[in-house]
Amino acid sequence: MTLAVRYLAPARWNSLPPSSASAAPTCTSSTVTWTPDPIATDNTQALQDDPARSRAILDRIPAGRRGNADDLAGATVFLASGAAHGVLTMTTPGDVSMATLTEVEALVAGGSATYSADGTPIHIPEEGVMERRKIHHTPVELTALGFGAAVIGNLYRTTSAEDASAAVHAAWDAGIRYFDTAPHYGLGLSERRLGAALRERPRDEYVVSSKVGRLLVPNEHPRGVDTEGFVVRDDLRRQWNFSRDGVLRSIESTLERTGLDRLDVVYLHDPDNHWRQAADEAMPALADLRDQGVIGAIGAGMNQSALLTRFLRDTAADLVMLAGRYTLLDQSALDDLLPTAQELGKSVVAVGVFNSGLLSHEWPAEGMKYDYQDAPPELVARARAIADVCTAHGTTLPAAAIAFPATHPSTVNVTLGMRDRDQVTQNVELHGRAVPQALWDDLRGQGLIRPDVPGGSGVQGPPGQ
Repeated sequence: MTLAVRYLAPARWNSLPPSSASAAPTCTSSTVTWTPDPIATDNTQALQDDPARSRAILDRIPAGRRGNADDLAGATVFLASGAAHGVLTMTTPGDVSMATLTEVEALVAGGSATYSADGTPIHIPEEGVMERRKIHHTPVELTALGFGAAVIGNLYRTTSAEDASAAVHAAWDAGIRYFDTAPHYGLGLSERRLGAALRERPRDEYVVSSKVGRLLVPNEHPRGVDTEGFVVRDDLRRQWNFSRDGVLRSIESTLERTGLDRLDVVYLHDPDNHWRQAADEAMPALADLRDQGVIGAIGAGMNQSALLTRFLRDTAADLVMLAGRYTLLDQSALDDLLPTAQELGKSVVAVGVFNSGLLSHEWPAEGMKYDYQDAPPELVARARAIADVCTAHGTTLPAAAIAFPATHPSTVNVTLGMRDRDQVTQNVELHGRAVPQALWDDLRGQGLIRPDVPGGSGVQGPPGQ
């Protein structure tokens, strides 16, 4: 249940004639109706009802989203008077109940309360859960940091089932509620492991995305081990298929492997060489499922920005997953994708923010990878120069690499691969570090990032704050 309290500023509250308080105004949302109690038409009286508990609830509203002091007091009036006099009513289909202050506290603690002084909902983060950001024009909300499940599909090396499960549980404990997987990752192993780890979690509390475009079919000529980067048996192989039937079969298979009842987000996976079929068949199939309410949001994920731009402009895509093209070392998405996303009100999930590893350490070294290849000396030198500027600003290269995509307003999430509990801990800690906005000014000034990178002046906390 969502609790939304729309309140009046005290100036408007005090202007009400006492005789009319029991009848008007009525402040409503889709799930809550609150009518002022005649006993509590005075701010002072209302605040006396239970000010400490009311204030504790209001303190959960994110800093900077509380409005002015008068608005805060006005909200306190509503909570206090509603609790003391039984006038805060929550309406759900087929049920009308009276909310006590204890019930309000429980809803807030569960992260399902919103407050607004002007009618615009303000989300109160769940206790211990990262801030969520909505995929534009959809009901789906992603936590600012996402869990990338490719690595628990044995990407590059074996990960034990115990480590994979521990990673998912650690991510949950750290407040992550967005998990991304794909059939491609470990020939289904990632999907199976992720589904198993989430099986006991409340389904409405997290978001899972998977992908279509590669069907898993029996491998008639197995060699023993997969040849596409995953340390798994190759009893199955990948078959490109962006047809409508292929999309439906892929989603059905993913649901079977994960054991989930639904997918919240579905991406077309690497349709670089399949534009026509992906645009004409796969995306319309996903749009039909979205419009039926089967899927919450749809998009495409690729390592390039040009074709993703076409998906945003020419198809029903809500968002894109952009790998490696808006990072501290590559801002090419500013040429096409990011301006388009901003123009059309579409969303971007950023992945590959370390460019395969070169940005993942505080001091880049020779031999580290950049876009899956050994990084050329000139890129290593540039990464080191950026690291020096980060150090001068009291932060680190990996922390800045995670924070950087959020400099663009279309970015709603950064998703990182997390193989075990230790990687989760490290990534969450890096994501939570404050990164000075002045860093971006300095990097622009030294020509280390493009001059049209947004952001600067002031201090940026963890992404999304």
